[in-house]
Amino acid sequence: MCQPKQPLFRGSPRTSSVADPGCPSPCTQVDTESNEIAGVFESIQPSDTDLGSKAPKDVKITGLWYGQLS
Repeated sequence: MCQPKQPLFRGSPRTSSVADPGCPSPCTQVDTESNEIAGVFESIQPSDTDLGSKAPKDVKITGLWYGQLS
């Protein structure tokens, strides 16, 4: 049987971590008749690191949120 001289797969050590990005989300609109609230959220969090093989970059995510209270 033929044996390869070098391994077919050499893995690199990988790590994965979870960070708490924080996300302040103030309520900017309130409608007391329909019990609806809305606001804007902004979050700065680290980017993907490809399981530790790359350094993370800061990513800023913004958007709108909406809710109806019952």
